[in-house]
Amino acid sequence: MGIIEWQSYPHLTMEFVQRLPFPRLDMTDAGDRLLHDEIAAETRVLSRTPDATASESNDSILETLVRRAFGISADESEHIDQSLEYIQRFGPLLGEVDEVDEGDETF
Repeated sequence: MGIIEWQSYPHLTMEFVQRLPFPRLDMTDAGDRLLHDEIAAETRVLSRTPDATASESNDSILETLVRRAFGISADESEHIDQSLEYIQRFGPLLGEVDEVDEGDETF
């Protein structure tokens, strides 16, 4: 998640996000191995880039790769982007969310 996303979800901590399950990649499959290597490379770049604006494109690339690993479709990806844009624009008006309602499919 980029800095804007972290600010948009103040109730999520880095510890919580790090515990989320990441899809298992089959390292014997050339496509999965390539996806793993690309995610690792972008992660290394982002961890070494202190300038937020310089890492914006790398952040976008990493998000795209991770969405691919999760099997997120183009339509689902568009929905995610629209939801994040909505939260960025109207988040302060919506107030802080204390907990996530698992039955709420608003976003």
